[in-house]
Amino acid sequence: MGNGAIRPQPVQSAETIRLAVGGLLVLPVSVDALKTFAEPGEITGDLKLVMRFLDAETLALVRGGLNQPLPLNASTGSHLAYSPLGQDI
Repeated sequence: MGNGAIRPQPVQSAETIRLAVGGLLVLPVSVDALKTFAEPGEITGDLKLVMRFLDAETLALVRGGLNQPLPLNASTGSHLAYSPLGQDI
């Protein structure tokens, strides 16, 4: 690439998300399990441990939240990544 072109880098993404449950308890949940719950509504894998403590109404709220679009532009995404919340990512 001698003409000054920029080579795109592969994108990295999370495979698990850590959920804080009851303050000090942090449980890892796979993104695949969240996706399966969001789309067909099936609770699978490591999500079973977390979801068994929720009632039907709360489960519906969680599933609805997972299906809500979250429009982020590059600037907002950058600010989030460099915020204290993003430091753990």
